[in-house]
Amino acid sequence: MKKTFTGSSQQEARTKADNWWAAQKGLRKVSQTEVATGEEGPSIDLADRWAVTIHFEDENSN
Repeated sequence: MKKTFTGSSQQEARTKADNWWAAQKGLRKVSQTEVATGEEGPSIDLADRWAVTIHFEDENSN
């Protein structure tokens, strides 16, 4: 399973993801990705949209 969070900055998207993850019980994080999804301009640090995706599974799944 996965859940994606977006924000106007990398930090905003990461904070949304971190807050959601902190409230979860019974799940195991498999991976987390962060990508710029908006205009980057001359540097990825200047991107105006970011997405953070948490990939997870039930702790009881094999």
